[in-house]
Amino acid sequence: MAGEKAAYEVRSIREEDLESAGAACFEAFNHLAQQARLLTPHADFENVNIAVGVIRSKLEKLSDGVDGIVAVDADGKVLGGCFGEVMGEVVAVGPVFVRPEAGGQGIGKAVNAALLNKIQERQWSSVRLVQNTMNNVSFRLYHSLGYRVADIWSFFTGFVKPKATAAHANLGVRRLEEKDVPACAALYTEATGLHREQNIREASAAWPSWVVTEGERIVGYRTSPIVTGHGVFETEAAFAALHVAASKELREKGGPPLAIHIPCRLYPKLIDWALRSGLKLARQNAHMVIGEYKDPKSRPIYSPSIEC
Repeated sequence: MAGEKAAYEVRSIREEDLESAGAACFEAFNHLAQQARLLTPHADFENVNIAVGVIRSKLEKLSDGVDGIVAVDADGKVLGGCFGEVMGEVVAVGPVFVRPEAGGQGIGKAVNAALLNKIQERQWSSVRLVQNTMNNVSFRLYHSLGYRVADIWSFFTGFVKPKATAAHANLGVRRLEEKDVPACAALYTEATGLHREQNIREASAAWPSWVVTEGERIVGYRTSPIVTGHGVFETEAAFAALHVAASKELREKGGPPLAIHIPCRLYPKLIDWALRSGLKLARQNAHMVIGEYKDPKSRPIYSPSIEC
């Protein structure tokens, strides 16, 4: 029963926690969506295998910039957890999750506080996470830990209509290749002032990822169709062209629907486009920060991931 006190241990995640942590993550996000009566109940993780895959990707980097904290019961079942991953100059926190039946026991606060202690020991100047604005409990928790709201992002899911953009003969879309990574990383740095070349390389190796080109020049990219994917685009036309092409490919191959974040203040035209294009507005997310933060530029267009 949620809220019933039970003993649990807070510790670093281990390899043997993978399946239990993935299931806990999926259940937590899906339960919150059902509580809110969303039209898109699986907006974050379409199925438990995707959640397990995200946790696996974190476990694979435990010795290379990732910290993972879990709360486990006496039988070793993961009740909740959170991760912090170094991405360039910042630490991105997430996913953060607590099993629905384990709510009210202080698990969320315990794992987050333990993770922040590890991060602060290493003196990182900027810690960031993405908070579901429908979850008032998590907002209060993060605010009490020192996070402040930097921006609000609209979170869309689904497949874009085939005719959601005008044809641009000079724009082409193809899969992102290893040789494209430096150009994509340069776009990211231009938009945010930060560096994420290693993350782009890893994400594009693990998930379907795309670039949009104008002639031989890369004018936009997206890593992964799921919530951990992000993108940068020189123009609205490049943004639309890539997501139309990616949607077509994912539909044909039975892939997951797109999960897209659009910062509300910076890109109102893209919000309009998304609402007309067949995407579903899942919710609004708050981008929360401890420490240093600078708004991304309005150009190039930055479509962030749930990993900030």
